[in-house]
Amino acid sequence: MSTTTPSSNRLPSAFWALNLVQSLGVFNSNLFRWVVVWALATRGATAAGTIDENQIFIVGALVAIPYILFSSAAGVLADRYSKRSLIVLWNLAAVVIMLIGALALMSNIPLLIYAAVFLLSTQAALFSPNKYGILPEIVPREKLSQANGLMESGLDLSIVLGTLAGGVAYAAFGQDVAGASTAACWRVSILCCGISVVATAACFFIPPTEACASGKKITPGCWQDGSRTTASVPEHPHLV
Repeated sequence: MSTTTPSSNRLPSAFWALNLVQSLGVFNSNLFRWVVVWALATRGATAAGTIDENQIFIVGALVAIPYILFSSAAGVLADRYSKRSLIVLWNLAAVVIMLIGALALMSNIPLLIYAAVFLLSTQAALFSPNKYGILPEIVPREKLSQANGLMESGLDLSIVLGTLAGGVAYAAFGQDVAGASTAACWRVSILCCGISVVATAACFFIPPTEACASGKKITPGCWQDGSRTTASVPEHPHLV
């Protein structure tokens, strides 16, 4: 059931809250990701300044895999439950994951750090369908194009700023004296945790929405959903 109000010249405050939640989350994810890349790449660095470039590939893969595995399930959940409730839930999860990330970095154990990156990307994959699916429920129909454009602008800007901030944050807080440990980066994780708390608070400015009551069930073969969707594209020329 839609919660949109009669149209006006301005987008509703709920939209701006949603855009803020998205922007903070994307900024946070990219900030943490690049701090992790730098921390792992310079872990155990010698005086000669050796850097493990493989860490960029490993972290990139861990960021991408959850979108492949969980995007289909995330879409089903967004249909079956209140999108606003899920937005709150996934942002609360981000707070917990950032705390896990701080402990993982302090441990200086790459496997635990990889796990934190994977969990954060999984949270982002589960959150994503809700932020787009809720737009028709909080924004008047005639404002959807404008809302989509602003959401994408906020997304792109947050990616750029988060990437830049990752390098700056690592230079400011992440390097220990020996340059051989990730432990000093725990302060960046706490910073990210604080940003997640602000994003979670902003979620409560989004009005409650009802579930679509979809009868679709989550299928374990995520690749099957993807292949079916791809095969159906020619039936919808406007998508090409």
